[in-house]
Amino acid sequence: MRGRAQCFAAAIALGSLLSMASVTAASASPVTAATAASTVKAKPDLHYAGENCKTVHSKKNWSARICVITNADDALGDQWDQALVTYSIKAGSLARVTLKKIYLHACEGYCDNQNPRSNVSAGAKGRSASISNNFAFDPDDTVQAVAVDPCVHWSNGQSACWPGTHKDTTISTY
Repeated sequence: MRGRAQCFAAAIALGSLLSMASVTAASASPVTAATAASTVKAKPDLHYAGENCKTVHSKKNWSARICVITNADDALGDQWDQALVTYSIKAGSLARVTLKKIYLHACEGYCDNQNPRSNVSAGAKGRSASISNNFAFDPDDTVQAVAVDPCVHWSNGQSACWPGTHKDTTISTY
Protein backbone atom coordinates (compact mmCIF):
# COMPACT_ATOMS: atom_id res chain seq x y z
CA MET A 1 0.00 0.00 0.00
CA ARG A 2 3.03 2.25 -0.51
CA GLY A 3 2.15 5.83 -1.29
CA ARG A 4 -1.57 5.07 -1.63
CA ALA A 5 -2.50 8.69 -0.76
CA GLN A 6 -0.09 9.98 -3.41
CA CYS A 7 -1.55 7.55 -5.92
CA PHE A 8 -5.09 8.73 -5.20
CA ALA A 9 -4.01 12.37 -5.56
CA ALA A 10 -2.39 11.52 -8.90
CA ALA A 11 -5.49 9.57 -9.92
CA ILE A 12 -7.73 12.56 -9.22
CA ALA A 13 -5.46 14.88 -11.22
CA LEU A 14 -5.19 12.45 -14.14
CA GLY A 15 -8.90 11.69 -13.95
CA SER A 16 -9.56 15.37 -14.54
CA LEU A 17 -7.25 15.28 -17.55
CA LEU A 18 -9.06 12.23 -18.96
CA SER A 19 -12.44 13.90 -18.42
CA MET A 20 -11.26 17.00 -20.31
CA ALA A 21 -9.77 14.79 -23.03
CA SER A 22 -13.05 12.96 -23.52
CA VAL A 23 -14.83 16.28 -24.13
CA THR A 24 -12.46 17.08 -26.97
CA ALA A 25 -12.14 13.72 -28.70
CA ALA A 26 -9.59 15.09 -31.15
CA SER A 27 -7.12 15.69 -28.32
CA ALA A 28 -7.82 12.41 -26.50
CA SER A 29 -5.97 9.15 -26.95
CA PRO A 30 -7.75 6.64 -29.23
CA VAL A 31 -8.53 4.40 -26.24
CA THR A 32 -9.88 7.24 -24.10
CA ALA A 33 -11.94 8.65 -26.96
CA ALA A 34 -13.38 5.23 -27.76
CA THR A 35 -14.32 4.29 -24.22
CA ALA A 36 -14.92 7.48 -22.23
CA ALA A 37 -18.32 8.16 -23.77
CA SER A 38 -21.37 6.23 -22.68
CA THR A 39 -22.28 5.41 -26.28
CA VAL A 40 -21.15 2.18 -27.87
CA LYS A 41 -18.02 2.33 -30.00
CA ALA A 42 -15.97 -0.13 -32.01
CA LYS A 43 -13.34 -2.16 -30.13
CA PRO A 44 -10.49 0.17 -29.08
CA ASP A 45 -6.78 -0.66 -29.24
CA LEU A 46 -5.85 -2.89 -26.31
CA HIS A 47 -2.76 -2.79 -24.16
CA TYR A 48 -3.31 -6.09 -22.37
CA ALA A 49 -4.24 -9.51 -23.66
CA GLY A 50 -5.91 -12.16 -21.51
CA GLU A 51 -9.39 -11.78 -22.90
CA ASN A 52 -12.04 -14.37 -22.14
CA CYS A 53 -14.31 -14.94 -25.16
CA LYS A 54 -17.27 -17.12 -26.03
CA THR A 55 -19.30 -17.64 -29.17
CA VAL A 56 -23.01 -17.54 -28.39
CA HIS A 57 -25.98 -18.49 -30.60
CA SER A 58 -29.53 -17.19 -30.96
CA LYS A 59 -32.53 -19.54 -31.15
CA LYS A 60 -32.29 -19.41 -34.97
CA ASN A 61 -28.53 -20.14 -34.82
CA TRP A 62 -27.19 -16.64 -35.48
CA SER A 63 -23.77 -16.40 -33.81
CA ALA A 64 -21.96 -13.63 -31.95
CA ARG A 65 -18.64 -13.46 -30.15
CA ILE A 66 -18.61 -11.78 -26.73
CA CYS A 67 -15.30 -11.01 -24.96
CA VAL A 68 -14.45 -9.75 -21.47
CA ILE A 69 -11.15 -7.84 -21.43
CA THR A 70 -9.06 -5.65 -19.14
CA ASN A 71 -8.21 -2.60 -21.21
CA ALA A 72 -5.32 -0.35 -20.16
CA ASP A 73 -4.81 3.19 -21.40
CA ASP A 74 -1.07 3.74 -21.42
CA ALA A 75 -1.22 6.93 -23.48
CA LEU A 76 -0.22 8.97 -20.41
CA GLY A 77 2.29 6.39 -19.19
CA ASP A 78 0.22 5.48 -16.15
CA GLN A 79 -1.75 2.55 -14.83
CA TRP A 80 -5.29 3.48 -15.81
CA ASP A 81 -7.47 0.49 -16.69
CA GLN A 82 -11.06 -0.54 -17.15
CA ALA A 83 -13.31 -3.52 -17.76
CA LEU A 84 -14.37 -3.84 -21.40
CA VAL A 85 -16.90 -6.14 -23.07
CA THR A 86 -16.70 -6.43 -26.84
CA TYR A 87 -19.39 -7.81 -29.12
CA SER A 88 -18.96 -8.91 -32.75
CA ILE A 89 -21.16 -10.60 -35.33
CA LYS A 90 -20.47 -11.94 -38.82
CA ALA A 91 -23.96 -11.59 -40.31
CA GLY A 92 -26.71 -9.00 -40.05
CA SER A 93 -26.37 -5.80 -38.06
CA LEU A 94 -26.49 -4.99 -34.38
CA ALA A 95 -29.43 -3.16 -32.82
CA ARG A 96 -28.13 -2.98 -29.24
CA VAL A 97 -25.86 -4.64 -26.70
CA THR A 98 -26.61 -5.16 -23.02
CA LEU A 99 -25.26 -6.48 -19.76
CA LYS A 100 -26.45 -6.65 -16.16
CA LYS A 101 -23.16 -5.52 -14.57
CA ILE A 102 -19.60 -4.58 -15.46
CA TYR A 103 -16.71 -3.66 -13.15
CA LEU A 104 -12.98 -3.96 -12.61
CA HIS A 105 -11.97 -6.23 -9.71
CA ALA A 106 -8.70 -4.83 -8.26
CA CYS A 107 -6.62 -6.23 -5.39
CA GLU A 108 -3.66 -4.91 -3.40
CA GLY A 109 -3.91 -6.06 0.21
CA TYR A 110 -7.70 -5.86 -0.12
CA CYS A 111 -10.02 -6.21 -3.09
CA ASP A 112 -12.52 -3.73 -4.49
CA ASN A 113 -14.99 -3.72 -7.39
CA GLN A 114 -14.15 -0.46 -9.14
CA ASN A 115 -16.51 1.77 -11.12
CA PRO A 116 -19.42 -0.68 -11.40
CA ARG A 117 -22.18 -0.08 -13.94
CA SER A 118 -25.49 -1.94 -13.79
CA ASN A 119 -28.23 -2.72 -16.31
CA VAL A 120 -26.42 -1.17 -19.27
CA SER A 121 -28.21 -1.10 -22.62
CA ALA A 122 -26.72 0.75 -25.55
CA GLY A 123 -27.79 1.17 -29.14
CA ALA A 124 -25.36 -0.23 -31.71
CA LYS A 125 -24.90 -0.28 -35.49
CA GLY A 126 -22.74 -2.35 -37.78
CA ARG A 127 -21.10 -5.60 -36.72
CA SER A 128 -19.08 -4.71 -33.60
CA ALA A 129 -19.59 -2.74 -30.40
CA SER A 130 -18.27 -2.47 -26.86
CA ILE A 131 -19.39 -1.45 -23.38
CA SER A 132 -16.96 -0.39 -20.65
CA ASN A 133 -16.87 1.07 -17.19
CA ASN A 134 -14.86 4.21 -16.39
CA PHE A 135 -11.08 4.04 -16.11
CA ALA A 136 -9.59 3.47 -12.64
CA PHE A 137 -6.06 4.20 -11.42
CA ASP A 138 -4.49 0.93 -10.21
CA PRO A 139 -0.81 1.12 -9.31
CA ASP A 140 0.74 -2.09 -8.00
CA ASP A 141 -2.56 -3.99 -8.20
CA THR A 142 -3.81 -7.11 -9.83
CA VAL A 143 -6.93 -6.42 -11.87
CA GLN A 144 -9.58 -8.47 -13.60
CA ALA A 145 -12.46 -7.40 -15.83
CA VAL A 146 -15.86 -8.79 -14.80
CA ALA A 147 -19.14 -8.83 -16.75
CA VAL A 148 -22.50 -10.33 -15.81
CA ASP A 149 -24.99 -11.60 -18.42
CA PRO A 150 -23.75 -9.83 -21.58
CA CYS A 151 -26.17 -10.05 -24.54
CA VAL A 152 -26.20 -9.06 -28.19
CA HIS A 153 -29.38 -8.08 -30.07
CA TRP A 154 -29.59 -8.02 -33.88
CA SER A 155 -31.70 -5.58 -35.87
CA ASN A 156 -33.84 -8.51 -37.10
CA GLY A 157 -34.98 -9.36 -33.55
CA GLN A 158 -32.54 -12.20 -32.85
CA SER A 159 -30.65 -12.16 -29.54
CA ALA A 160 -28.00 -14.26 -27.83
CA CYS A 161 -26.63 -14.05 -24.29
CA TRP A 162 -23.72 -15.40 -22.27
CA PRO A 163 -25.44 -16.11 -18.94
CA GLY A 164 -23.54 -15.83 -15.68
CA THR A 165 -20.51 -13.96 -14.36
CA HIS A 166 -17.46 -13.88 -16.64
CA LYS A 167 -13.90 -12.76 -15.89
CA ASP A 168 -10.80 -12.33 -17.98
CA THR A 169 -7.33 -13.43 -16.92
CA THR A 170 -6.03 -11.55 -13.87
CA ILE A 171 -3.22 -9.17 -14.86
CA SER A 172 -0.75 -7.09 -12.89
CA THR A 173 -0.53 -3.32 -13.30
CA TYR A 174 3.01 -3.03 -11.91
